[in-house]
Amino acid sequence: MTENREIESLFRQYYRPLCLYAFRFIKDTVAVEDVVQEAFVKCLEKRNSPDWPKSPKQYLFRIVHNSCVDFVKANSPLIRTDVAGISEYFPDENIVDKSVLMSQLWSAIDKMPEKRRQVFLMSKRDSLSYARIGELLGISENTVHNHLTKAMKSLKGVLAIMLLFIFNQIC
Repeated sequence: MTENREIESLFRQYYRPLCLYAFRFIKDTVAVEDVVQEAFVKCLEKRNSPDWPKSPKQYLFRIVHNSCVDFVKANSPLIRTDVAGISEYFPDENIVDKSVLMSQLWSAIDKMPEKRRQVFLMSKRDSLSYARIGELLGISENTVHNHLTKAMKSLKGVLAIMLLFIFNQIC
């Protein structure tokens, strides 16, 4: 039973980061979800094996990586030269960490109240001005500003971790 809980815990912790990682190679969300789910099935099958990996996280990312390579090979015969570059590329810890951080960021955004999330995405993702957001949502520019201020405060912890990660990458 504890093995099932371990797999469930891994699923809760890494499903979204694995999907974000796979999406770098496969731009089809249905295929990405299939690849990631299959990785967890393989993990489940291997859980009683004596060669259970010391790092299930790395193991899962490696399975997803290999499955992405296989998917690209099978579904993109016109870009076979690109597959060679992908297959040599191993998911290093930085890319894994980035996927985990992006997952945390999107989870925090998903937890925002609906209107705040709308305003935040329209501003940051769509690069709309306060005036345009206010016009589209029927609210004042001041209300747009207030929503963005609250959104940034709620993301402060995740953004601080991301900045630290970026700083460590460039130093």
